[in-house]
Amino acid sequence: MDGCLLNTSRGIETSIEYTLREIGETLPGGVSLSQFIGPPIQHSFKHLLNLNDNAALDAAKIFRDYYKEDALFLAEVYPGIINLLQELNRRGFLLGIATYKREDYALKLIRHFGLDVSFQTMRGADMNGVMTKTDIICECVRELGCQIPNGVMIGDTMHDLGAARALDMDFIGVTWGYGFKSDDIKNDWIQVNYPSDILEYIAL
Repeated sequence: MDGCLLNTSRGIETSIEYTLREIGETLPGGVSLSQFIGPPIQHSFKHLLNLNDNAALDAAKIFRDYYKEDALFLAEVYPGIINLLQELNRRGFLLGIATYKREDYALKLIRHFGLDVSFQTMRGADMNGVMTKTDIICECVRELGCQIPNGVMIGDTMHDLGAARALDMDFIGVTWGYGFKSDDIKNDWIQVNYPSDILEYIAL
């Protein structure tokens, strides 16, 4: 969802800045706020700030409390996404959202921006961040009542690509999000620069 459907960077980065002030930390050299977007937030605090497990969980709680109250809706739908979803619906595709964002936040966001009408299922991270991206994708596939070989994962980061590869699932990488850029080298996956380009690569 983040980086493919919605540009949520403003809300997430604002919440990261708030959390850093609260825990008395600064960004290490070479680390940017954008690097916190994508993986489970406690993992980002642990690995990017070199915090121990307990400190990372405490930071994640501060982040989530601020994000859900003050910054959740500081987001916008990427240009072209609404038209893409409407066309995919018209063609009869089953659509699901598999996101690392905590599921309750994700549901609030897609409903707030009216995207829920286009999706048949939406699964996000559990409260403790235990589920992997492959777990979340598998939950979506199960709820859609389809088979993994018949699906395609669309994502904007190496986490998305890695999950698709682990499941032997076709993958389309998008460059308008937080991870992949238009000059990335790609081997066994498709890369697109605009939402409408996706329609060229999928068929019933």
